[in-house]
Amino acid sequence: MQSTASLMEKVNMERLRTIIAVIDPSEEKQISLEKALPLARKTKANIIAYLCDYLPHEKMTKATSVREGRKTFVAERKAWLQGIIDTLDTSDVMVEAKVEYGKFWYTAVLRAASRLRGDLIIKSTEKHSKSKRLLTKTSDYTLLRRSPCPVLLARDSQPWQQGKLLAALDLESEDEGHFRLNSSIMHKAHFFHDLLGLDVHIVSACNPKGEFAQLSADDSLDDGLTPAEQVGEYFDVPTDHIQLIDGPAVDVITKTAKDMSPDMIIIGTVARTGVKGILVGNTAERILDGIDCDILAIS
Repeated sequence: MQSTASLMEKVNMERLRTIIAVIDPSEEKQISLEKALPLARKTKANIIAYLCDYLPHEKMTKATSVREGRKTFVAERKAWLQGIIDTLDTSDVMVEAKVEYGKFWYTAVLRAASRLRGDLIIKSTEKHSKSKRLLTKTSDYTLLRRSPCPVLLARDSQPWQQGKLLAALDLESEDEGHFRLNSSIMHKAHFFHDLLGLDVHIVSACNPKGEFAQLSADDSLDDGLTPAEQVGEYFDVPTDHIQLIDGPAVDVITKTAKDMSPDMIIIGTVARTGVKGILVGNTAERILDGIDCDILAIS
């Protein structure tokens, strides 16, 4: 069982080495790059500005072959991307433009993240209407579920100014998979607290007077503490920054986020075939579309 001391030791060892900023080929303003730059400066990480784009073969009218057409298209897109990078303040940061040809950007990003050993993926995102959700499974959620590293979905390019971070935990689960997921979420929460000065808050949809298996296994916790006090001591968060609220996870998390207006919310995701996480299926999609702040997803 992980203790608070071991959690904080991991935080102290945390380092971002490679940030992958996913480029939107339809936009001149790249939110992912603008979010990545201040993080890279603070952590000395490198940024890979990654673009996967596609041009149908029938539109390669000037090419003598499909291979030549793809090569020309990639070169043109790389020049376009480099032009955008050149307009930004990249002082003290190494930014590499990487362009690949492909129709399905999200699978290309997943492969690139593994191949390039990415520590964090940053991608701009927008809300989707209920009707749009019914018509298609969004690529954002596919990316979250299958990513080999944390994914930051950025709503805008504005710096984090509210000074608050909200970590959504599942405290009622009794399986080790959830314990590890909760610890991973709090690991990242403390990392961003140290890096950006964001105050860490915790929300959990649970019985506020209940007993939590993850905490019960820690003999160092005082039995006389309230559940909120135990959560605070275990995860090294002030008690008044903890909200244990009875109700459905979607409602509890989205309402708390709306009331608090944090800069970032950290959530856990896991694939359907594995242990059930905080966010699965429509529950995840409803939370992602129900809040306005940046979202850091960890699996």
